[in-house]
This record gives sequence, structure tokens and C-alpha cells, in this order.
Amino acid sequence: MRMRRAPDEDAKIAALYRLVLNRLPDSNELAVGRDFLAAAKPSDETKLSPWEQYAQLLLLTNEVMYVD
Repeated sequence: MRMRRAPDEDAKIAALYRLVLNRLPDSNELAVGRDFLAAAKPSDETKLSPWEQYAQLLLLTNEVMYVD
């Protein structure tokens, strides 16, 4: 399921985790994602939406940067 078709924010976070990390988020990761998206504001400097910022954040995690 792609993010745009997801019915709610938790489903969108889960879809993003599947796309980026090939797994589902645990309950703590869902809570962190909700908190991040609630606090994030569109950036005037980079013109990124909160969802785009969150996707970039996931791409910078150790899980993506360092593959075993």
C-alpha cells in the first residue's frame, strides 16, 4: 500500500517504513513518528513537507546507512 492510499497517519507511517526499511514499525517507532509529524513544520528554506522531512529522516538512520 502506498502512503497516499493509507487510511490514517499510523498506516501512512507503516507504509513509509515498508518502503524505506522493508519492515513494519514497532509501537515506539509509531509514537516517535506521530510526535515528529505533529511538531514538524513545512520548511521555507528547503520547501519540504513534514512527510518529506520524515522520509529523509528514515533514510538517514543507521538501519539504512549501514547494511549488515
